[in-house]
Amino acid sequence: MPKEDLTLEELRRQKKREYDRSYYQKNKEKIIAQTKERYLRDRDRKLAYAREYRQKNREKIYAKYRERYNSDPEYREKRLKLRRVWWERRREAYRQFKIALGGTCTFPGCIESDLEFLVPHHKYRKREKASSFVNSKELTMWMKGGIIPKDVVLMCSNHHLKLENMIARGEADVSAP
Repeated sequence: MPKEDLTLEELRRQKKREYDRSYYQKNKEKIIAQTKERYLRDRDRKLAYAREYRQKNREKIYAKYRERYNSDPEYREKRLKLRRVWWERRREAYRQFKIALGGTCTFPGCIESDLEFLVPHHKYRKREKASSFVNSKELTMWMKGGIIPKDVVLMCSNHHLKLENMIARGEADVSAP
């Protein structure tokens, strides 16, 4: 749009934008450093506020996401694709974790080595805190840093179920095998 066709207010805004761009180019490093400093200074407060806001407005936020998910096919497909990728990564990490634990059942005399039938057993876990392994801290530690916990062993499904039943009846110690 030629400058003659602009109103006075539009002309002022355009000059201000040009000035801001040139100022940013001249002081780019200084502005970036200030922004980082401000971010680090306010980070904890902003994260706490965001957590609190999400807790208070959970239903409203989820309703907005559900509405978009149900009404926008592109968004739904994007979310489904991300979920599939996430689960595939998780499955592969779980498989690699089983291999890192030895890839065979640790129950005496068992030679099962099919990863589909092997499950991790938490040797020293407390009964009330038992949880699904796939969602546990150990797998996350493995995925992030390759850390193999010492209190987890691999067992075939049959022996794991047998051991869990024995523990529940009080016939075996939690730390077995």
